[in-house]
Amino acid sequence: MSKIIVTPINTLRPSTEYGKKARTDYIRERDNSSIFTTKKSKWDDSRYNNAQIGNYFAFVHQNENKMELFKIENILPVNERPEYWNIPEHSRRNVLILSEKIGENKWSDFKEQNNYNINYKLRGTQKLNINI
Repeated sequence: MSKIIVTPINTLRPSTEYGKKARTDYIRERDNSSIFTTKKSKWDDSRYNNAQIGNYFAFVHQNENKMELFKIENILPVNERPEYWNIPEHSRRNVLILSEKIGENKWSDFKEQNNYNINYKLRGTQKLNINI
């Protein structure tokens, strides 16, 4: 069974200050990589720093029922974090270097195909199992 690191992104109406900060960071990464197609993007690992090179990664837009899929190509230590990544709870997380976007999927389809409850809500960046 493969693994995927998933992180919730709400670009429509983030309800918390951290959600607003994550939206800003997401838009910066998306735009700096020309919408994830010409330059490697980066994101932080889960709080357990348990990602591995070759794992999948997804930005999950729960309100839009969409996942943007990538592969993790490299992992940098915490001292490589950009200065503008300043959410205190994330300061000990490694930096994931992502491939160009490899596809999109429906979040509901992912949950169904991987035996997650259809009502499951993603809360924070975490590592999940994925059937491939």
